[in-house]
Amino acid sequence: MRNLRTVLAEAGGAPEHIAQMTWYVLDIDQYRAVLRELGIVYREIMGHHYPAMVLVEVTGLVEPAAIVEIAATAILPPGCTLAADDRPTRELIPQVQSSERLTTEGRYE
Repeated sequence: MRNLRTVLAEAGGAPEHIAQMTWYVLDIDQYRAVLRELGIVYREIMGHHYPAMVLVEVTGLVEPAAIVEIAATAILPPGCTLAADDRPTRELIPQVQSSERLTTEGRYE
């Protein structure tokens, strides 16, 4: 989630610009078991913005050590400023839609 905030900030956005998030988890029961703790971390990083969310249980993720992968789509308002290097928005779009993984050790990548 920190990666998502960083990419959004680079594009001139913020967590409230996230329109949709898809969470891919290896074990839905494990996800439910830590939902309270995950909610605390979510609010610390993303605030009290809750976009449309989808939870999908999958059999595997790209990163072998990951137990969750998050994909997000953000809609930036007109006039958002770009990072200091003025990269075109089209170069930031793949990053905004990139995934983030929580490893089995409990750290986000």
